[in-house]
Amino acid sequence: MHSPLTALRRIFRVQDWTGLSDEELADLGLSRVDYAVLCETHVGSHQRMAAMAARFGLTLDEVLADEALGAEATALCGHCADASTCRMAIAGEAEFPVGRCPNAETYAALAAENGAPASAVPSGREAQP
Repeated sequence: MHSPLTALRRIFRVQDWTGLSDEELADLGLSRVDYAVLCETHVGSHQRMAAMAARFGLTLDEVLADEALGAEATALCGHCADASTCRMAIAGEAEFPVGRCPNAETYAALAAENGAPASAVPSGREAQP
C-alpha cells in the first residue's frame, strides 16, 4: 500500500514537495496544512475502517455515505495512534478492543440508526487495555 503523498508524487511527477510554493501547492489543490496532513496520515485508513465498521455490522460504504462524516472518520483513522495495533488485529496478530478506535462511537451510532439491536453493537466505551 502506498501513502497518499506517494500517489500524488506519481500523478504529478513531483519528487521534492518541500520546495513547492504555496501557489504551486494551490495549483495541485492543496494548502500547506493539507500537505502536512497527507504526510502524517497512516496508510490503509479505509482498510482499517472497513474492518472496524464490520464489527458494528456496517460496511465502509455506509460509513462513507455521508461525505462530511466519512471525511471526519477517515481523518480520525488516518491519524490514530493505534493504527499499527489495528493493522495487526486485522491480520489476526493482536487483540484490538473497539473502545480504542477513535470512530467507535460513530460506528455505534450509525449501526443504531440502521436498526441494529443494542446487544449486537459492541460498546464504544470498552475498557482500555
